[in-house]
Amino acid sequence: MCHYKLLLRSFRSPLKRQQLRRLGSELLAECVASLIPQAVKASDIKRQPHGQPYWENSSKNGVFLSLSHSGDYLVAMASTQPCGVDIERHKMRPFAELWQQIKHADEPHCPADLAEFYQWWTRKEAAWKVYACQRPRTMKDLPVVGEQVYDKLLIKDLAAPEGYALSIAMKTISL
Repeated sequence: MCHYKLLLRSFRSPLKRQQLRRLGSELLAECVASLIPQAVKASDIKRQPHGQPYWENSSKNGVFLSLSHSGDYLVAMASTQPCGVDIERHKMRPFAELWQQIKHADEPHCPADLAEFYQWWTRKEAAWKVYACQRPRTMKDLPVVGEQVYDKLLIKDLAAPEGYALSIAMKTISL
């Protein structure tokens, strides 16, 4: 069974990259500590070369991490399976054209509106993070809408603050 902890925090003042990174590490440490009976500090959270966070004792304890931020929100996730999380603020953009650039052949032709586009976008981003943004090679190769979800990932759309989309993805356990 897969267990996970998700924390969402808002911040109203613009944060510098260093501040955002520190807050992300604090949230991730809190997520990890809620999954295992061990104290975890923000300084225990490290970053892979591609930016993906990890806990220095992850391999020993089977804990996986993901982090995302957009607008005034930061979301952190720790899980007992490889995981990904993405949050995106809805902002006006040519979503129909953007969708064509990342749409898998088995996915719907076009989102109905901006909110649906961002929900599909966060699904793709969360799924891609499961594989440290290294697999598949492009978003077009990553189906996340419909019945043929990439690599049988479990993908969930979660309730998000007004004007945002939020999704998580986790690698399913093979039995």
